[in-house]
Amino acid sequence: MLDDGPPEGTVVYTPEQRAGRGQRKNAWHSAPGLNLTFSVLYHPQFLAPDHSFALNRVASLAVRAVVAQVLPGHKVEVKWPNDVLVNDKKIAGILIETTLERSQLRTAIIGIGLNVNQTDFPDNLVRPATSLALERNQETEIRPLMEQIWRELEGRYLALRSGRTEKLDREYLEFLYGYQEWLPMEGKGESKMGMVMGVDPQGRLALQFRPQLQYFDLQEIKFVP
Repeated sequence: MLDDGPPEGTVVYTPEQRAGRGQRKNAWHSAPGLNLTFSVLYHPQFLAPDHSFALNRVASLAVRAVVAQVLPGHKVEVKWPNDVLVNDKKIAGILIETTLERSQLRTAIIGIGLNVNQTDFPDNLVRPATSLALERNQETEIRPLMEQIWRELEGRYLALRSGRTEKLDREYLEFLYGYQEWLPMEGKGESKMGMVMGVDPQGRLALQFRPQLQYFDLQEIKFVP
């Protein structure tokens, strides 16, 4: 652990998110006081910088686990690279910002946004959104959810740090949206069907297009809802 700054696992809770951000410079829509938005600080110096996507895995799996506990019987999946879906609708997003020092990961701030009690969302979203309130027809207390997610995140982070990654890898594939399914994709100005085969250590999505397997970064491919 670093000698200066807050310790690993420090949580910053923000009841109101005024300028939430997502991947691809998208805005994160969160009504004041209705959703859960918080960040957790880690010092993942054990990870090579080009393997930092492992943090996305542990964070998305932690959020997915808690959502699945609250919504038993629902289909809860992790969508590459940073979303959690319930019945194909977005319920949570994750954004990770890292800093480097001498070509080594120094800090990682894992930002998590979970739709909890919000029931109205913009109509122009790329993928329809949902919330715990919409799915279970009742409100959910917000602060205990943060504590549950932190515990799930901490357990997976410690497993990653100790090198116990096989279970994490299996869990990620088990709940990966589109895994071994043919789905419509869009990239480089064209649409085609691709089968999700996994995500490599660099965070690239592995897609099977007849007749070959190809790897794509975030800006190169996207799912068509």
